[in-house]
Amino acid sequence: MRRNLFSDAAALRRHLLAFAGMCGLLSAGCYGETIEPGHRGLLFQPRQGGLSREVLQPGRHLTGFYGRVDDFDVTYSTKKEDLQTTSSEGLALTLHLAVIYRPVISELYELDTEIGPNYYDEVIGPEFRSAARGVFARHPYAELTVKNEAIENEVEEDLRRRIKGKHCDIASITLEGVDYAPEIAQAIRSKLVGEQEALRTKTAL
Repeated sequence: MRRNLFSDAAALRRHLLAFAGMCGLLSAGCYGETIEPGHRGLLFQPRQGGLSREVLQPGRHLTGFYGRVDDFDVTYSTKKEDLQTTSSEGLALTLHLAVIYRPVISELYELDTEIGPNYYDEVIGPEFRSAARGVFARHPYAELTVKNEAIENEVEEDLRRRIKGKHCDIASITLEGVDYAPEIAQAIRSKLVGEQEALRTKTAL
């Protein structure tokens, strides 16, 4: 009778261990993350080699208990910047600019390991602001309204040069507005008033 009890206890122990192992496997399989459409990811598993070079497509991916997915939005994003700068004459300007950008999908591993997911704040943003200030400082005030497309292209070209090899793509730069110093704004208003007065005088004659 005692032998049967010991035998039953050993069998029960084996069954419990097997059940616990199965639960562990099932629970490990439940740990995962979903990559949304328009995003890509890199799997990081500290106990299995660290960060994988394989770019994960949208969908559900198992990570295990200790793993994670580094998620990247690979659609084009727009970031707006308000910059204080000066024209070539030293006139104060406030620029309202926008940059359209995204990561290079085939270089996500390099982007993640060299820069990280906050690559706009680390690379694009500082270089964008520096490039814009440098370009606008080379142009006189009078050119800002008549050559804005050419100036946008200059900023874009300089920004591309600055972030070359940083695993990011720049689609375009747009100048959305310029706020002039008060004395410039007053001069513009005075000029417009003068032109209107001259036109009325000419019409009356």
